[in-house]
Amino acid sequence: MNKPKTVPGCDSAQNEMLLAIEQAGFEVTSVYPQGHGYHLSQSLKKMTASSQFVFLGSCGYNQVLKIFQLNPDVNIITTRSVDSKIINDPLLIKINNDLVYNKDIVWDDLWKEFNAISVKINKKTFSGPPSSQ
Repeated sequence: MNKPKTVPGCDSAQNEMLLAIEQAGFEVTSVYPQGHGYHLSQSLKKMTASSQFVFLGSCGYNQVLKIFQLNPDVNIITTRSVDSKIINDPLLIKINNDLVYNKDIVWDDLWKEFNAISVKINKKTFSGPPSSQ
């Protein structure tokens, strides 16, 4: 879903796309809301409990609880702070390429790779997964 216009009724193309996906027997399981955080509330209205992976980028980190209310088992990636584009873009490219080429995403390896990058850029830009220790 791309950023919806905030005027009611201006998101008909998105609604048609979602209807076509549903009519074809599919569910939207990955969501990448685009645009700044002020568009996120409209995108959240279109999300369903079938969402398994949500990438919020740096503008949506404060909406994580709302997404967990839709699906408590959802996997969410969000970044924070300035210069997060330096992390977000390569991260999305890596995930997208793995999905396109039907590769398993090895999350531990992914976090190690991007934590190493973030240390070079800015320690506040990216935090990896919660520590399991």
